[in-house]
Amino acid sequence: MKLSGVLVTPDLVGSSGFRAWVGAVLPLALEIHPWQPGHHGAESELTGVAVPFERDCPLGGWVLEVAGVAFHVTEASDRDPGSVARVRGAVSVADGYLVDELERALGRSVERHWRVERIVRLAPARPGQGGGGDPAYR
Repeated sequence: MKLSGVLVTPDLVGSSGFRAWVGAVLPLALEIHPWQPGHHGAESELTGVAVPFERDCPLGGWVLEVAGVAFHVTEASDRDPGSVARVRGAVSVADGYLVDELERALGRSVERHWRVERIVRLAPARPGQGGGGDPAYR
């Protein structure tokens, strides 16, 4: 599976010390933030199966599994486990605390190894353009 436009938030780089370089193969877990009007940036559309939690996940959301890759979906939902679901949104690298909670709730690893093919630093948004003005990396 190849994904383009995966966001690495400034918080992940700043507080968690995330580092990547072109050609690196890194263990990463991914999340998808469902698309809402007014958002800017890359959009992905993923179709997969809703996966049940074995235990409660205090962070909420649900998990969409696509070709064996688990994506934490940040919206609340009452999806039936095993049902086919489609989500449009922005894919980002999950922070370590989220990975830990997801793995506890699912009872399995959610990280997969991904090769970094390109890194692009996004310019901060100008006032009135949305995005909060923080730089981010893809």
